[in-house]
Amino acid sequence: MDSCVFCDIVAGVAPAHRLLEDRHTLAFLNVAPATTGHALVVPRRPAEGLWDLDEEEHAQVARAPAGWRGCCLLRWPRLG
Repeated sequence: MDSCVFCDIVAGVAPAHRLLEDRHTLAFLNVAPATTGHALVVPRRPAEGLWDLDEEEHAQVARAPAGWRGCCLLRWPRLG
């Protein structure tokens, strides 16, 4: 797979406002947010899409936001 912007962000080559990360995933703010705090969660391993991840990797990406919820609510309380 050729390098992509997400690969470059994970590698630290492309700039991004990193929010949280762990061994398997990285969350960062979207450059074209639909709403305040719109973030993306990506796997650290390159993949063209979710269907290219194995079952465990998919689960890690899906679980990441729930594991970080308390931290984010403390940092960014609900607006409005």
